[in-house]
Amino acid sequence: MKLSDSQDELKKRLGQSIDIITPRRALEVMLAFYGEQRFDDVEINEDGDMLLYEWGICNSRQFSLSVTRQFIITDEDEPYQLHLRQYFPLTDALRQLNGGNEWCHSPDELPVFRQSIESSAPFRALIDDQPLKVELYFEQC
Repeated sequence: MKLSDSQDELKKRLGQSIDIITPRRALEVMLAFYGEQRFDDVEINEDGDMLLYEWGICNSRQFSLSVTRQFIITDEDEPYQLHLRQYFPLTDALRQLNGGNEWCHSPDELPVFRQSIESSAPFRALIDDQPLKVELYFEQC
């Protein structure tokens, strides 16, 4: 598959309006997409295809969860990223959580990566909540 088709393919896999997708469903789809779909010109064995999970306060009123797939193309200077970011109301409980991130360097690491995310306080706090806003976009950094 061509890298330029990654956003459309992920959107198709999400199978519903992305505006109402829960963190549980977003994670399930993104991890399956990573585990099953390879792309042309991407060397997975050289950290060319990785996942990044990020969380934290993004402004004075919102908290975000994000799963990003990062692609490094041979002979390109900057990576490409496919972002699936969800925004939630900032509550007192979420305000107490430190922001952070975690990387998954290969599909072989998916079980440990999934377990780490699913046991994280931010994910547990928001697992089935409907977000205020969802962004799905593809960019070269």
